[in-house]
Amino acid sequence: MTSTAITAITMPKWGLTMTEGKVLGWLKREGEAVSASDELLEIETTKITNVMEAGESGTLRRIVARDGTTLPIGGLLAVLAAAEVPEAEIDVFVAGYAVVEPEAEGETDAHAATPREIEVGGRRLRYLELGDGDGTPVLLVHGFGGDLNTWMFTQPVLAEGRRVIALDLPGHGGSAKEVGAGDGDSLTHAVDDALIALDMERVHLIGHSMGGAIVALLAQLRPERVSSLSLISSAGLGPEINGPFIEGFVKVERRREAIEILNLLVYDSGLVSRTMVEEVLRYKRLDGVSAALARIAEAWFAGGRQLLDVSARLPTLAMPVQLIWGREDRIIPVTHAEALTSRFPVHILDQAGHLPHMEKAAEVNRLVKSFIALSASNLLDVPQQKRRGADDALEVLAIGGLVGKLPGRQVGDALEGTLLDLRGDFLSGLAVARLEPLRPQFFDRVVLRPAEPRPFAIGAQHDVERRIEQVGADPAGAEDVPAAFVGWLL
Repeated sequence: MTSTAITAITMPKWGLTMTEGKVLGWLKREGEAVSASDELLEIETTKITNVMEAGESGTLRRIVARDGTTLPIGGLLAVLAAAEVPEAEIDVFVAGYAVVEPEAEGETDAHAATPREIEVGGRRLRYLELGDGDGTPVLLVHGFGGDLNTWMFTQPVLAEGRRVIALDLPGHGGSAKEVGAGDGDSLTHAVDDALIALDMERVHLIGHSMGGAIVALLAQLRPERVSSLSLISSAGLGPEINGPFIEGFVKVERRREAIEILNLLVYDSGLVSRTMVEEVLRYKRLDGVSAALARIAEAWFAGGRQLLDVSARLPTLAMPVQLIWGREDRIIPVTHAEALTSRFPVHILDQAGHLPHMEKAAEVNRLVKSFIALSASNLLDVPQQKRRGADDALEVLAIGGLVGKLPGRQVGDALEGTLLDLRGDFLSGLAVARLEPLRPQFFDRVVLRPAEPRPFAIGAQHDVERRIEQVGADPAGAEDVPAAFVGWLL
């Protein structure tokens, strides 16, 4: 909410059940300059603690809600304003600020925030839909024992200009507890049926844990409908898994047991709230849940090992793929992600466990949004497929002060590893002239020349020229192209 040059920072709403939040601590001081996406403060909800980011830039002129303050959704936390705005004007703004009551919101917004149900394959599935617009929709698929609420910090952020749907898998959340065989194929087909019923012709898929393996299977089943694939702490990439966690979650009935089990999911056990524990126990008491989870656990994790391995299939997929993992994951080891760094962009987040999208929500959201944006702009290639010929290559000869042929990983470090689709020792995607605004920050110019003359070198050169022309750079003579960053074309 903005009044002339004054911007209100208000208590956000995360998830379906949040009604208020508690300020745990401010990460910025009064008088500090704030940029959009800067971390402002930590907020504790009844479910979990999260960091709130700034939505706009400005100066943090007034902190209204001090540490320890509990506010309702929409309550005034602080004020951003330019330095020249008088204190008296800020006083008037704060004194006159009124919280918008939830019932005063439009019917459309209220309806959009309500889970709905669809009937697919003879069973009922619950889903939550947010957002609208022309952007390619996003489908979010949770992991074993979870539900659509696991995306409470992610779904609203992605729902800017596109539909974003979080789905409860069979046997989970508010969906029917009939799971059939409970294996990867049956759950994948249930999600595929849901896509059809929800009229999602093409989607970006994001899956967590078991949901990651499911969306990977779906991407293989329906490659023509998948724009990108983001796997978060994904199952199916190696045999190891925390068997006692799986067994304990299936059997848990008591509060103390639930706390011990849930603590394994996070890096900081303080994130496991009383409400989270109660919700898990309430879910476990529903008719059919124990049998459904036992069936799924047997089909996926019998003997304390993962039975499904999709890692060999990932390199054959026809869309960009990225992996996001918590370094301190105690459910599925981070080594599963590290083993794939030569094939896919892999982002390993410090001080995060098996729930990085909740523990490090801001970082994960940035990674996913950037990946979706680059996928949509066709700046990402799909080099995990069989190469279209390594002869289609251009050598990067100079980037800033670095001269010589640079491995893609080095280039990625220079660009903070977040903007390009890196695959081991080569760089894909890439005539990245549209990233020209970054040039002063990361490099002065790029000098390039074709690789040794080979059958496809001319075709590669034409492709580079075509891409450069799209953004108005001069492709003439490819010896010095200051407006474009061109890497390996594979």
